[in-house]
Amino acid sequence: MLPTRGSRPALHSTGGRCTMAPAVASGAARRSAEAVLPRIVARIALLLAVAAAPAEASLLPDNPALRAQRADYRDALAALKGGEMASFEQLRRRLDDYPLALYLDYFRLTRERRFVPGARAARFVERSAGSPVGNRFLDAYLRQAGRDGRWDDFLAAAETRPRDVTLQCYYHRAQLATGDREAAFAGAARLWVHGYSRPKACDPLFKPWLAAGGATAERVWARLGLAFEARQSSLLRYLVSLAPPVLEADAKTLARLYREPQHLATHLDAIAPERRGDALHWGVRRLARYHPLRALDAWRARSAALPAEDPGRAGTEWRIAFQALLAKEGAAAPWIDAQLARWGDDQLTAMRLRWLLGEADWPRFLAAAQALSAAERDSAQWRYWRGVAFEATGEREAGRELLAAAARERSYYGFLAAEHLDVPYAFNHRPLAPLAAAPELLAKPGLQRVGELHVQGEERDAHAEWRGVLRSEDREARLTLAALAAAEGWYHLAIDAANEAAAHDALELRFPLAYRDVFSARAQALGLPETELMAIARRESAFFPAAHSSAGARGLMQVLPATGRQVASRLGVAAPAASLYRVEDNVLIGSAYYRQLLERYGGNRVLALAAYNAGPNRVDNWRGRDQSLAVWIETLPFRETRDYVKAVLAYRVLFDYLQGGAPSLFEPAERAARY
Repeated sequence: MLPTRGSRPALHSTGGRCTMAPAVASGAARRSAEAVLPRIVARIALLLAVAAAPAEASLLPDNPALRAQRADYRDALAALKGGEMASFEQLRRRLDDYPLALYLDYFRLTRERRFVPGARAARFVERSAGSPVGNRFLDAYLRQAGRDGRWDDFLAAAETRPRDVTLQCYYHRAQLATGDREAAFAGAARLWVHGYSRPKACDPLFKPWLAAGGATAERVWARLGLAFEARQSSLLRYLVSLAPPVLEADAKTLARLYREPQHLATHLDAIAPERRGDALHWGVRRLARYHPLRALDAWRARSAALPAEDPGRAGTEWRIAFQALLAKEGAAAPWIDAQLARWGDDQLTAMRLRWLLGEADWPRFLAAAQALSAAERDSAQWRYWRGVAFEATGEREAGRELLAAAARERSYYGFLAAEHLDVPYAFNHRPLAPLAAAPELLAKPGLQRVGELHVQGEERDAHAEWRGVLRSEDREARLTLAALAAAEGWYHLAIDAANEAAAHDALELRFPLAYRDVFSARAQALGLPETELMAIARRESAFFPAAHSSAGARGLMQVLPATGRQVASRLGVAAPAASLYRVEDNVLIGSAYYRQLLERYGGNRVLALAAYNAGPNRVDNWRGRDQSLAVWIETLPFRETRDYVKAVLAYRVLFDYLQGGAPSLFEPAERAARY
């Protein structure tokens, strides 16, 4: 059962918020006491930064005429959706000077794109430069024109080769249809030599290109290798059937090698000498996925026959090392350790270092760390761990020097180092200087569209417009926009602007006390510090209520609809997927789920956070290594989960600091536990 508020480190209420009392009086108390004055100064500075702007300096102006236009805009959208074009046209004429008039034109042109000439489409794209609707419309228009075979319109709108693969195929088909056969076939060759099957839209381009002899032996062999490495067995079979007579035997042997990498030597010997080097690389890399040690043996036996400057050598050795490190193949460790410096690959070196951390092999850890690049070696992460390693091997002075350097940084590792040395955390908080919002900045169309999209409830479009505005402005303007967005309560936009301005030390902009009433209410109901929930939301979505991940997670705390239904059922509330974009509903579900995880893990936040990111079943499998807390976090198998846990823990410290609490990275029970 999760400890109650009374059984956890003492929680006390200060102005309606919960803060963590110091678990260890010495370091934590000093950290709290020494941080109060800078925070007061920072808050005053932030208020001054916003107040310094003129009274009309707002990202969200309001007046009767504007309110009428907003209503007309909504009516125009409804008329367009209902096909009431006369009503739409009448409303559109009244909205020429409304910031979202461009969106009305976008919606209409998109609706009528089958009948829009290419030149008109190009004019709209040019007129909407700086707004995401331009590229959005162009994408929809080109797809429609391609499907319809309107090649003159396609080329008039596209002008240059698009980035999207389907649109590239349409582009070269348009060239072919309009008489530019040479350019079309050159494009077909670039598209065809690829490790994956291409979209169906490419077939009418490839058919005449293949008939003209485009699939030469060199191209087929190159694509066989790409498909082999991409593990596309169906494509491999197709390419074997396409191989010209000079290549047919080797193509069939390569397909057998793909199916039977354990018989590498037999299949290699059957391949023509001029192609055997390629097959060696492809076969060894595939074998390494299943048997890293056998792949290493095969590589040692065969690689001497390759030219000294063979371009595939580094990639093959990387794959063997990566798979051996992933599987922690001890027999491969001496070979890896001997090659790390030559490879100079920070990813492989970090994998080896995490392996050695898990074994507490400090001498070999320090030796392997020498292979890190200078920039990586001097990062807070590896300064901290090298400092720990030096101390563990008796070189206390060298270790303390590295730990002190790490402790000067505001980061998870900086906080770890500070706790190790029992010194205050370094927050390095630099308040913003007062800023004035220039009228010409606020008058920019993109910025006006941001405000109106917020009013209309189109948060994702507002975010996209905001990104476009930031790209076009200098640092001072970005800082001004960050302060103005914070004043409006547009927290995710303030965070974006502060990050784009490289205002990394403006903590109250980057870590705003967002939706505090919502988090505070849920925290009090669940017996949790509100800063814990805010730290999760800050990492999950940067406080963007409309955030939507590729996996389908939604809202502030990135709740999956299935998880939402499960938790809502326990709570006895309805949980339609759309409601997860509402701040209150999302925090209700997300915080309840986090509380369930805390209960599962006896109040251990580290385990609960790892489970929130990767799932409890994985976390259960990762336990039982008898490791210290910091080592367990550092050696979690998933990089995303490692980074997630470290970030949320550090963010919790920052939010506690900004609220005037006593920041502490870990709780005593978490530090004492073995993992």
